[in-house]
Amino acid sequence: MNYILGIDPDLDKSGFALYCKETQQYVDVNCLYLWDLFIRLENLNKTSTLLVFLEAGHLNKNTWHKGGRGASKNVGKGQAIGILLERFMLENKINFKLIEPKGYSNWFKDDKVFKLQTNWQKKVNADARAAAAIVFFNK
Repeated sequence: MNYILGIDPDLDKSGFALYCKETQQYVDVNCLYLWDLFIRLENLNKTSTLLVFLEAGHLNKNTWHKGGRGASKNVGKGQAIGILLERFMLENKINFKLIEPKGYSNWFKDDKVFKLQTNWQKKVNADARAAAAIVFFNK
């Protein structure tokens, strides 16, 4: 199978959205701890053709955040996870593209719009929806 995976890195759990190119459907939209994400990436890369879209906030030149100091610290933590994921994929020869942050969490802020656009009916949080949006707008 051919898959596209969107990842929205975060310190606690990263948004994860797996899309099957053949069926043109999402097969998993979720949030995963970093260690679970490494395992899923490794397994998917071994068993299928995989392209990962990684939101790369760590490439932003502007480090200012409108949410203030606390929000900026949280953004920085997410960026550090993005760097670790990039290194992991490079070392494991996983095909990936770095995607510029474009406020993907805003595209599917409304759960009803998300379900309508993606046909994913299970309840998911904003990070998982952001990962799905990364796939949706870049596939």
